[in-house]
Amino acid sequence: MSGTNLQEPMPPARTMTTILTLPTTHEGTRAALDPEDAAYYARLAQFVQPVETTEGQVVEILSRLQPGAGRAALLLGPTGSGKSTFAESLAWRKHLGFARFWSIDCSELNASTKLDELTERLQDMCKKARQSKGRTAIAIDYLENLTGLNAQPFFQTLNGLLRKSPVFVLWPVTDTEQAERMVNDAKSVSNTIFDNSLPTLHFTGPDSKYFPAIATNAIGVFNSGRLLQEFMITPASLDELLQHTLSDINHPVTIRSFLERVHGHWAETSGHLDRLKDKLPRPNEVWIVFCHPKSEDLVGQFANKSRHVDSAWKAFHSKLWEYIPGTQRAGKWTSSRLQYAIEGALTTRIIHMSPQSVVSATLAYGDKKRMKDLSLSAPDGWEKGESARKHIKTTALYRQLTSKKPGRGKTPGGPAAKARENAERPFAELNTYLSGSGRDRHVNRAIAKTLSAALPDDYTVAPEQLHPWIPNITPDIRIDTPDGRQINLEFCYTNKQDEVWRVPDYTLDKLVDYMDQLDVYVGNPLVGAG
Repeated sequence: MSGTNLQEPMPPARTMTTILTLPTTHEGTRAALDPEDAAYYARLAQFVQPVETTEGQVVEILSRLQPGAGRAALLLGPTGSGKSTFAESLAWRKHLGFARFWSIDCSELNASTKLDELTERLQDMCKKARQSKGRTAIAIDYLENLTGLNAQPFFQTLNGLLRKSPVFVLWPVTDTEQAERMVNDAKSVSNTIFDNSLPTLHFTGPDSKYFPAIATNAIGVFNSGRLLQEFMITPASLDELLQHTLSDINHPVTIRSFLERVHGHWAETSGHLDRLKDKLPRPNEVWIVFCHPKSEDLVGQFANKSRHVDSAWKAFHSKLWEYIPGTQRAGKWTSSRLQYAIEGALTTRIIHMSPQSVVSATLAYGDKKRMKDLSLSAPDGWEKGESARKHIKTTALYRQLTSKKPGRGKTPGGPAAKARENAERPFAELNTYLSGSGRDRHVNRAIAKTLSAALPDDYTVAPEQLHPWIPNITPDIRIDTPDGRQINLEFCYTNKQDEVWRVPDYTLDKLVDYMDQLDVYVGNPLVGAG
């Protein structure tokens, strides 16, 4: 390992921005989640917003049924409003009382014998429903009108099935005139096929105020738990997209139209980001490192404690943004610019390093004369290089550098807790030293030497050196990884353990410097400031 003698490795292959999976149709959702999966309904329930008004109408219809009898209802709403998804939601909305949900995809039926095949399937389902406990919900999908079809025999058979089968048939349609015609055709056979008061349920889908939450949750479900910000999407951008959806007089306000805008926003932004990345020689990450005894608890409020290495410790846009509006920082930041700092031009992580690892590294690899007082309060052996390397290998920082899954967090007892307790006094003394005549660079260099000794040989560690291409930036420590990333470590050694605001304060101040200098490197603002 070369320590401070940096040798530039070959630039890594340029990678595209993370691909966003966000189905905008019911068919796309089923294809992405697999209805045969045991967890299918549980995953749907994570992002499908209940439409309680329509659910209430379903309950009203069911309340008028005799035991063992069934009824049908048309579900009338615009394309993309979520009719098929609502029908399927009957399967897990347990208060509605359905024991199971089945659907018939009429697009799979032969055009010339469609109603005959539909009749056969309904007969088979109703027979199974009569043999089962509880009420069954059945959806007739993709048959939005009966034009050109001989509907009377179909309704005659359906009427006989509903009289003796505990089923509720929900039939999504889009055209008001066609819906009225279907109800009239049914009434010419019997008044008991559709409910007399509610033959048609008028459906507009979930309230638009829920659209951003639906998109946020759906992105998590369809993308293995990834966060919005990993796709260059922020809560502010979702709110803006919602306003565009609501003001578009040429298209109905539906959840599909909103999700299509979200996907379009991602495609546009990621294209811009890919062009920006082409201008930057190397992928760069900025890691803000806090070290005091309570740092893990504070950092966890502002960073993702995912068990996935790629997502772990990435800064939360929403939490940092809380400290910008109404402050002097608002002149430096927009929501988009902050997003580019977190998951765009840079990748920002907020991470912690145990105080015992800082103390041991400083004692083992720091200036012995400067740290004489510190050594008096530290446990015996911490001044040895072996101890320093052992301590640092247990830290979240080291695990992330070496692409190991994050640990399970701070434990209330055991060796780690005892070491943390033993580190409180020497760390406090170190903090006093740094707040007085001491300099952070002495600790930075000691930690760099410890990392250099602990990391595999294909890592390069450089403390207190000008960044090779971002102007006027000198990270506390820069680490070049085997996969071609440059990781810039910025340490905050404060011992103010109960001042939560110090985490966003220090993080945002550092990111301003990096973003301003990236603007200089590129030759124009990456994305607008406030």
